[in-house]
Amino acid sequence: MLAHDIDADVPLTWQRIVLSCASYILFFTDIPRSGYGFKELPTGYSTISETLFTCFGPWAYPVITVTKTPSGTIEGSIPQAKVWSYKYDSCSVGLRTIVNQYNVSGWDPCLLYEGECDYSMLDPAPIFPMLENVISAVQAEPSPTWRLHYSYTNILSEFFAYGLFRNRVRRTTRSHYIASPGVDLCVPGYPTRPFFCEQPWTDFGAQSVARINRIMDDIQAKLTEALARADARTQRVDMLLLDSADDLRTWNGGLAVAGTSAFDVVTLLRVQNCTDAHHTQCTTVAITDYRYEGVIGLTATRNYYRFVRLLRLVGQLYNIGRVALLFAGCYFARTVEAKYARAPLKTKLWCALRTFLRIPAQVVIYGSWFPVLLFSIAHIVDVSFLYATIFYGFIVLNGAVNVTLDQIYTLGVLLTCHMRNVWLLSLASKVVVVANYRRRKPMIVGFCGYLLPLTSLLSIVFEIRVNGERDTHLEFISAALPTPNLAFIRELQSVPSDFRYWGIFSDIKNLFLAGVITYALGRWLFGQPMMVPTVVPYTLLRHCNRSMFSTAWQSSRYVGKARDAVHFEVVAERQAMRALQHITWLTDPVQYLSLLWNQPVVYAYTVVGSNARVVHALGPQELARVDKALSKTVQRVEEVYLLDLAWHERIYCQ
Repeated sequence: MLAHDIDADVPLTWQRIVLSCASYILFFTDIPRSGYGFKELPTGYSTISETLFTCFGPWAYPVITVTKTPSGTIEGSIPQAKVWSYKYDSCSVGLRTIVNQYNVSGWDPCLLYEGECDYSMLDPAPIFPMLENVISAVQAEPSPTWRLHYSYTNILSEFFAYGLFRNRVRRTTRSHYIASPGVDLCVPGYPTRPFFCEQPWTDFGAQSVARINRIMDDIQAKLTEALARADARTQRVDMLLLDSADDLRTWNGGLAVAGTSAFDVVTLLRVQNCTDAHHTQCTTVAITDYRYEGVIGLTATRNYYRFVRLLRLVGQLYNIGRVALLFAGCYFARTVEAKYARAPLKTKLWCALRTFLRIPAQVVIYGSWFPVLLFSIAHIVDVSFLYATIFYGFIVLNGAVNVTLDQIYTLGVLLTCHMRNVWLLSLASKVVVVANYRRRKPMIVGFCGYLLPLTSLLSIVFEIRVNGERDTHLEFISAALPTPNLAFIRELQSVPSDFRYWGIFSDIKNLFLAGVITYALGRWLFGQPMMVPTVVPYTLLRHCNRSMFSTAWQSSRYVGKARDAVHFEVVAERQAMRALQHITWLTDPVQYLSLLWNQPVVYAYTVVGSNARVVHALGPQELARVDKALSKTVQRVEEVYLLDLAWHERIYCQ
């Protein structure tokens, strides 16, 4: 055996020290930073019932008021309104449905997705006839009800979804014409009663919305206020009300149930000047576009909190113990060396720490399958609700981003939780490594060290909203019977096929896309492959779970240098690295329990012509078949149990 020195043969660079320390800090602070799971709803959510909540809003806000002056010019309460309000916003779906069904004039085809809009703002002049014609169309018809499907593409990952996986939303929309301010549409028995009257979200006051209680009360108050300002002899006040609600869609891909339903009520209040006593010959002078919207959600994720807390707590405690045992293994491996045997305790601890840092952190963090499995199961349980909260954390009101520092902090925590999909990636990598094992070669092919966390980090990019490319075009419209019971059922449960591929389905897609980008950058820009062989001794090949090295130990540079050497012609660097690999393997609790159960046997040899002792995993016949040259230089002494060997001898097995 060649002389070796771990301190000299395995370099400890500042780059490795910084990366290892950063990795362990992030690793051990994951739960303190991100928590065990969802014990309570995120900040900003309002509880409606045991399982229902609001995750966006609810909001009540004006879009614009357009007025016609005596001279005929059109003025607005604001200089311009956003195209977003009439094309991209989900609140515009009901308006565009009426335009589509009644062939309403005055709407630019680009607002109906018949072309690209070369502007992002609308002047008051074109808005006035747009809204006027919509009100007139509904005024001439009874209160119709439609079932419709519309596309909803907003976040980056949705632009890579095709066919069955495209995000489509089912919605029920109903229009109402209110000719008199004194009418309460929510009175029981009213012939065209809005669907929202029975919904739990209709009471905005209970959800901490200032100055608003029931939606219908607020609508009547606005009508009464407008009538009080008008001249009852020469003016009339009426309103168009659009009541829309998405079906409650399941966000599948996780064990805990999660689902959401967006709702909105669009009101167009109109003031007209009339020339006759019966108010039949009238001209519109003002229209106010005012909207109410929000999203209700349903989840049982909080019911699983104790379960996911147990999984993550056990996994974290296991990893803490595993790292502590690894450090102890480094300590006892080095303190028996002649140069440290009589050294002070401080020197021994410093040596153990330096040895510990020579072991790649990613091999330790993603090595043992047991905590990886626990973390993966915990992620699968609450992933759907987690990603739904991230989705609504990026949502915007009327196309405007308006977030507080608290919201930014909460969103940052959620994005940190998003990186827990790295455990799924690690689990998948272990399956790939085990399936890709080649028995004839003394190597285990694993993924490059920081590929997994980098891929997981990059997958967050696909959760970003691309408002400039948002798509909410109508795909299908059908007239429907105005059945409140059916509308209520649809808002509690959509058709069985109406679910959103989310959770781990989103992980699979986003991690694949991130992996492709990572591979392209690594391979084409830096010349680094995704998978690198780890040269290991036969004791690991024979008795270690190969998934432990799903993260490669060496860099591609080292492997290229090592390929020219025969496995048993051990250079000093290889021998030192072998010791570190054994320490990593033998200090893993699950692996050690497996060894206690199986009690593997190894073979002790002596080198011919000397008293040097070599312990090898292969018996004499296998050794002669694998390497005849080495077989001729050693002679068998005895068979021993691996765990009966002293620690310093155990870690240098071949």
